[in-house]
Amino acid sequence: MLQEAQGASALMARLRVQPPSLELGVRVVRVDGLEQEQLEERGGGSLFLRYYVPAGDGRRRLRVDTREVPCAGDGDLRWGELARFEHWGGQPTTAAGGIVFELRWRPRPSSSSGLVAALLGAGGARLRPSSRVLARAELPWADVSSSSSQPAERWLALSQVGRELRGCKAPKLLVEVKAVRTGKKLAGCWAWPNCTRE
Repeated sequence: MLQEAQGASALMARLRVQPPSLELGVRVVRVDGLEQEQLEERGGGSLFLRYYVPAGDGRRRLRVDTREVPCAGDGDLRWGELARFEHWGGQPTTAAGGIVFELRWRPRPSSSSGLVAALLGAGGARLRPSSRVLARAELPWADVSSSSSQPAERWLALSQVGRELRGCKAPKLLVEVKAVRTGKKLAGCWAWPNCTRE
C-alpha cells in the first residue's frame, strides 16, 4: 500500500512538471433551424447544449452543460461558450468514441411546482423540471484529432430524439474545435482533464 501511495505521488509530481500531450478547445457557437413553436405550445422553457468528451479509456466521459437560454420562437440560439480540456498520456483512440452533443429542453415549471419551491426556499430548486433530449449529434474523434492548431468551425446535423420536435426540420449545430498536441507523452498515465469556461 505504501509503495502504491509513493507511486501515485511520483506520478502526480511528473504531471505537474510535464505539459499535457493534448490540449482541446470546444466552443458551442449556435443552433440554427430549430422550430420552437411546439415547445412554446408546451409551455416554453429553456434550451441548452450538453456534450460529453471521452476521458480516453472509452469508459469515462466528461460532461459539460452550456448556460440555459429561453425559448424565443425566432430560432436564433447563440452561446459562444468555450471549454478547454487538457489530457496527459497517449493520444485518445477512436475506441474512446467521439464528442457527443445533445440539444436539451427544460420545460417551464408549473405554477404548482413554483409555489412548492417558494415554500421550501433554497431546497425547492431541486424541484425544477428535468431536461429532455431533443436532438443529438456526434463529432467523431478522427475529426477532432485532425483539427489544426487553429480553431475550425464545423456544422453538425442534429438527429431528432424526443417527440417534442416530431414533424419538424432537423436543426444544425455549429461548433468550433481546436486540438493542439505538445508531443509530450507519459505512457499509461491519465489525469482528469482541466475544464474551464469563458
